[in-house]
Amino acid sequence: MIANWTPYRVDGEIGRFSFRRHRLEQEGEVIFDSRGDWFPALVGEQWYPTHGFKEIAMFYGTAKRPYRETTLMINRLRRVEEPTPMRSLREQSEREGAKLQAHLERTSEAILEAHGLGVVEGGGRPEASFGATVVAQQAAGVVTAAIERCTDEAKAREEMAANPIPYEDPCWSVNVAVDDVGVKRQRAVRRSGGEPELETPVSEVTAGGTTEEKKYVQTTVAHVETEAGNYVLSGLGVIALLWQVVAFLLANGLIRRRLIVFVDGQRSLHLALAKVLSCWRTWQVILDWYHLEKRCRENLSLALKGRHIRNAVLEKLLALLWDGRVGSALDYLAHVPSEQIKDPAELQKLSGYLERQRPPIPCYSVRKKLGLRNSSNRGEKENDLVVARRQKHDGMSWSPPGSIALAALATATRNEEVERWLRTGEISFKLAA
Repeated sequence: MIANWTPYRVDGEIGRFSFRRHRLEQEGEVIFDSRGDWFPALVGEQWYPTHGFKEIAMFYGTAKRPYRETTLMINRLRRVEEPTPMRSLREQSEREGAKLQAHLERTSEAILEAHGLGVVEGGGRPEASFGATVVAQQAAGVVTAAIERCTDEAKAREEMAANPIPYEDPCWSVNVAVDDVGVKRQRAVRRSGGEPELETPVSEVTAGGTTEEKKYVQTTVAHVETEAGNYVLSGLGVIALLWQVVAFLLANGLIRRRLIVFVDGQRSLHLALAKVLSCWRTWQVILDWYHLEKRCRENLSLALKGRHIRNAVLEKLLALLWDGRVGSALDYLAHVPSEQIKDPAELQKLSGYLERQRPPIPCYSVRKKLGLRNSSNRGEKENDLVVARRQKHDGMSWSPPGSIALAALATATRNEEVERWLRTGEISFKLAA
């Protein structure tokens, strides 16, 4: 039995320590070596993080708190003589998050391939049809009774009943809320004078009216929910994340259900949904009520003379839209008295927006009476918990790998996957009650 010269370094929940490893040789041949047989190999000055250390310092530490704050906390609690450096903790966290995200992507791709949706030559995916062939809806009598409870006006009832968006049966549908957030991207390239330079800038208009170029890391979060539970997915890029959502639905036996997707008015998101969900027979987009109300308020503030006129027009307009009466809302905007208008172009912009968004605008009032969702706020809340609350503080900037790695760690905690991941190196990919 021969002791290996290099000590094995461990970063654990009880502190940092090291020990000697041994190997057994017989006639010059290594029979057993604890360096590879028992303990994972380390590179350079790397320390091996135990499962307990990962849970405390990463999933419930750096995924929620700044690296410096987490480093001070764990070193203080453990009272170690040789504290864990902040840089080491950051590298360990990003490595663990990247490993988790890669596993999630491999799992999703394997599921897609098993269902005939694997990537083919050229980068596309073959056509396939999943989802319900017949849409399970609320009974006609139930919908009619809900409309009657909303208004006594015959014309309004007629227009509400004509809204083309059906009222789904919650037991045969899946609610999916999709939202993305941009965090400031690190400046990786420097000019000759030493000043950082952005690689592919995004122009923004500042308060002074000038344009400023910035770059962001866009992380997309999806919240999937049925009566059995919910699950959160995160990733870089809307298209890639939506394919993960499809894989999750297939893995959980939700093939015969209708998809109800709650989004804001972002045009690129609508285009991505149309591209990916072409593989699903029945799906419907619902425009989030909060974003619709916000857009109307903003445009009318610019279009009309004074807040009193704005508020009066807004109240009438929102009442029509709440009942899903887009045609009447457009007609109302077209007949706003000219003496009340400050900027006709802004009023025209709002009319154009409502016309474009007509397909995903439901009858919100009836949906509320039937106990159905009208908002994408659950997706936005998960985005806040997974990404924004941790990564959108003043002065913070991120690389794409670092941002998505922390998002992966936070997502695992939301899905209660931490224990399984640390124990087996796998995730359940199942709805969490």
